[in-house]
Amino acid sequence: MTLTNQVTVLAGARIGDRALIGANSVVRGEIPADAVAVGSPARLIRITAIDPHVSNLRRQAS
Repeated sequence: MTLTNQVTVLAGARIGDRALIGANSVVRGEIPADAVAVGSPARLIRITAIDPHVSNLRRQAS
């Protein structure tokens, strides 16, 4: 997950793997894996299309 500048994550919020949260966002619910979310409250604006082969390489590297 990547949190940019001035992000607030409230208690109970869940952020999936490889998600990107935009600046000044407030996360209060669930953000799925591979998602881009922005706003207050944070809203899903995109699910990134990640090649499964690349995802497997990332998992093996960690």
